[in-house]
Amino acid sequence: MFKKILIVFTLAMVGGCATPEPEYVSPSDGPVSEIIVDTDVPIAVNKPVYFHYNNLCEFSDVKLAGYVSKSNGPLYYADDVVKVTVKADEVVYLSLPLDHFHDAEFKGTTTTVTMLYTQPILSFIPKADTSYRVKFNPYNVSLYIIQKNGQEINRSDLMSLVGECEISSDDKGESGKAFYLKSATR
Repeated sequence: MFKKILIVFTLAMVGGCATPEPEYVSPSDGPVSEIIVDTDVPIAVNKPVYFHYNNLCEFSDVKLAGYVSKSNGPLYYADDVVKVTVKADEVVYLSLPLDHFHDAEFKGTTTTVTMLYTQPILSFIPKADTSYRVKFNPYNVSLYIIQKNGQEINRSDLMSLVGECEISSDDKGESGKAFYLKSATR
């Protein structure tokens, strides 16, 4: 029995799951900037990166830019970042939904696991011919400028977090695209 489970697990790991194709299209003209989106979460598998448009809290108003993966744990996945080109001097809105193990409580034969759901929306105005790295984690977001020599300088002062959405533990996305935002109730 163990051998069958191991074979099925191995095939699932090798075969993987199909992820939806990115919908975001890079600009073809004008001044541009490069943005690299990454995460500090130790284990993050195929976490979608979104560009937000008119209604920032709605899944119907986002475009998938790609998937971030990180593996510093018991499962091995290749670390992947999302690299995109954007129009310079225009505001961009980016998010990376994360579901992260927060806590576990053990009482007798019952285990309660608490997950933390986050999806901050970062906004900033990228400058022409500049490369940026955005790092998301469950507790904050950081923005770095990547200098020509590869050194990264924290410039989180250039960004702001949009606070008009609420977080939901109900996944509002579809087809493998997690989305935890909803319009704030007032």
